[in-house]
Amino acid sequence: AGCGGGRGSAARGKNATTVMLKNIPWQYTQEDVAGVLDGVGLHGSYDAIFIPRHLQRKTNLGYAFVNFVEPEFVDRFRLLCDGKPFGPAASEGKRCQVVLARIQGSDFSHLAARKGAKKKPK
Repeated sequence: AGCGGGRGSAARGKNATTVMLKNIPWQYTQEDVAGVLDGVGLHGSYDAIFIPRHLQRKTNLGYAFVNFVEPEFVDRFRLLCDGKPFGPAASEGKRCQVVLARIQGSDFSHLAARKGAKKKPK
């Protein structure tokens, strides 16, 4: 089974809302990541997603940043997805890792200057 049930660990940062999601399928877009989050019951719990892209290959770099609106959603996301394949395009051997982002918050402009962050579509 993929992202959607079982084990995980609680976020260490009491007020952390931003995570780095590692080992996502290379073809995933912001909309794909949002679809997986929504599909596991997290619709409305996040306000921004940033996915760095490889400009020549037109793929992502295998990771994404997600900002949740409240810290408790970070814990819930880790319980649902950490250590599992992320979404229907994920291979069984590739397990998602959810870690706290070094920089917290939904302003991804520090990353977007080079790679193009997008706010969650309304």
